[in-house]
Amino acid sequence: MIILIDSGNSRIKIGWLDYKMNVARRESHAAIFDNLNIKSLSQWISTLPKTPIYAIGSNVAGKQREAIITNELHKVGCDVNWISSTKEMFGLTNNYQSPYMLGTDRWASMIGILSRQTIDHPPFIVASFGTATTIDTVSPDNIFMNGIILPGTFMMRQALTNGTANLPMTNGNSTRFSTDTIKAINSGVAAAQSGALMKQYTEAFHIYKQIPNIYVTGGVWPELETEIRNLLGKTNLDNRKKIEISYIDRPVLDGLARIAELYYRNN
Repeated sequence: MIILIDSGNSRIKIGWLDYKMNVARRESHAAIFDNLNIKSLSQWISTLPKTPIYAIGSNVAGKQREAIITNELHKVGCDVNWISSTKEMFGLTNNYQSPYMLGTDRWASMIGILSRQTIDHPPFIVASFGTATTIDTVSPDNIFMNGIILPGTFMMRQALTNGTANLPMTNGNSTRFSTDTIKAINSGVAAAQSGALMKQYTEAFHIYKQIPNIYVTGGVWPELETEIRNLLGKTNLDNRKKIEISYIDRPVLDGLARIAELYYRNN
């Protein structure tokens, strides 16, 4: 059994990969831990039906967080390899100027989404709505072409609260007509998030002359879903094809599972 670890800015998502008669099995649901409750990790591992032999992880929460998780894994005798982004893996080419500078969560997510594609596929977009929002585009020939990063919804609201004298910290969905300050903030935040995704969607369409498939993930997605679906529905650039927006629960773990399979075959 191999443990899969997605260490993000706010929480840790854990899964596993196991083989029985050379058939890969995955967790039915990922376990989620708050970054302030990492000690639960070793306790969770001790409840598994098999002792893990290895762990593969993506960490974007800093070296201190990485060290704490590594220590928890060592308590149960489990070594861990923290992945780095590379120039190429599983047919996916990283077009970053410095490939290793790409966040490993983004890299693993694209690997995980690519594993769902047929050989001939349209461009696809991976949008993660969490502490930060990242929106990445992969071409039909499996090249990560470009990505954008912007503050997540909480960070946007927090910036308005901390940077002004009179704007409150808000929470809520956008409205069609914003008739008070709270609605105006909520609508502005949602517009920024959905507009960023629409920009990448239109760029991909004009470059590749195909409607890109869109894969979304992250804890903030339910807050933005209605706004994004409405906006993209109004801006469909090709009426012959419906825009596909698919929610993927754990794309980072899916990508890590692909990497873990490679480890399994080589050991």
